[in-house]
This record gives sequence, C-alpha cells and structure tokens, in this order.
Amino acid sequence: ITVNVVAPGLIDTPALEAMSTEARQASLDEILLGRAGRVEDVAEARRVLEHLQQLPYFAADFETDSLNPFAITKRALALADERHAWYLVPPVLEEVRDEVRQLVLSKPFLGSNLKYDAQVLYTWLGVYPCDLAPTWDSQVLDALARPDAFEHGLKPITRHWLRRDVLE
Repeated sequence: ITVNVVAPGLIDTPALEAMSTEARQASLDEILLGRAGRVEDVAEARRVLEHLQQLPYFAADFETDSLNPFAITKRALALADERHAWYLVPPVLEEVRDEVRQLVLSKPFLGSNLKYDAQVLYTWLGVYPCDLAPTWDSQVLDALARPDAFEHGLKPITRHWLRRDVLE
C-alpha cells in the first residue's frame, strides 16, 4: 500500500483557527518567522523555485541550528541567482520541500561547505549526494585557485574575491 501524505507547516488558513490558543502559540514560538506562514509566502517561494529552475545554475546554502546534520531541528535555505537572493524559512520551506528536492536533483548549483549541506539534504529530503546535479563548493574552488592561502572560509573568500566584508 502506498500512502501520500502532505504534512504542511503552520500556514495561516481557516484551519489554524481550530487550534487552541496555547497550541497555536507554542507552534508560533518554534517558527523563525515569528508568525504563521501565509499562502502568499508559499506562492512566492514556488515562484522563486520556478525561476531558479529556468536558469543554468544557482547558489544555495543551508542555515541550521546544529553543526551535526543529523541533529538539526530548524533549517532555512538561502538561494540566489546572479542578481537576487532569497531566504526560505519554516513553515514556508516545508511547504516547498518537493520543489526544492526537484531543483537540487536537476540543476547545478554553487554552495559553501557542501559536504555538510549534502548531509542536510539527505536527512531532510532523502537525497543522496551522488544523486545531486553537479555542484561546486566555493571553499574547494578557492583552495584550488589559491593553494597558498591560509583560510578558505566564507569571510576570506568574500574579502578576496568580492572585496567586501561579510555582514554579521
């Protein structure tokens, strides 16, 4: 027997009103947005993912609450093309997980510390690293381009290649 299940995040729909005030507040306290997602948020996230699907490549990076990819309880996904960037957070991120899965399986992307992100994709979406579309890791590329450099993290890469400081 095959069962398809949709397990949406907390989205502001009439069904949300059926929750008790305490349960609703407890759920809202766990959301990075600090509010329930809106139908419009999900529609915009889908529009962004459709846009990225049309490009030859994109950039992606996961933000999580743990350095252990198998102990993550919260995750967000930063996405970018050559001119724009987007940040998908729960509950919207959970609503578009199938589209994210399709995107990383079909389109090449650039990331940073992809060994970690590949483990996040596996634990969240069941995507094996060998099944990903071609990927490029900015830290590995920087190490190849600048083998004598001491560090290859986000800050030194940004300072060297973009001549900018990282916002914190």
